[in-house]
Amino acid sequence: MKWRIAKVMSKLEERFILDLSLKGLEAGLADGRDFYCPFVPVLTKPKGKRQPVAVNYAAYPGYAFVSEAAAGLFGDLVLKRMAGFRGFMAFRGEFVLIRACEVDQMKEHEKGWQQMAKDRAGIVLVNGDRVRVSSGMMAGEDGIVLGLFGQWAEVKFRADWPPVRIRVELLERA
Repeated sequence: MKWRIAKVMSKLEERFILDLSLKGLEAGLADGRDFYCPFVPVLTKPKGKRQPVAVNYAAYPGYAFVSEAAAGLFGDLVLKRMAGFRGFMAFRGEFVLIRACEVDQMKEHEKGWQQMAKDRAGIVLVNGDRVRVSSGMMAGEDGIVLGLFGQWAEVKFRADWPPVRIRVELLERA
């Protein structure tokens, strides 16, 4: 099975997939495997809130994937009326197609991202948090988080030491 790449307005990917799912139920595509958009779960701490909130961001902002069968079933007129749909990606007048195995790889990556978010659910850090290193060369050292850089945190342990970048998985709240 081949898939088309749909251009969607940024931040409307989830709404587009929901609209496709609802139209798919009406058209007989009950399984929902004919359209896909990978999402990355991110834990953020909004201002004024104590608890972090899980937010899903599109892994490829502005793009979703629709199977050839679903695209042919819906037709251009139905798709143009959907929220955020801007058209299919084309090159030299032909639709850009990707193989099903590539979409399956994206789904596997998404499972990994979700598992990583579950593993890190208890390790939501913000600047100024007091932390302790749980393992490694600096196990038992206390410090203060100065900044976060993806999987790394910049931590100041002592006044006379320069800040150190350390993996977030090795830290726990002090």
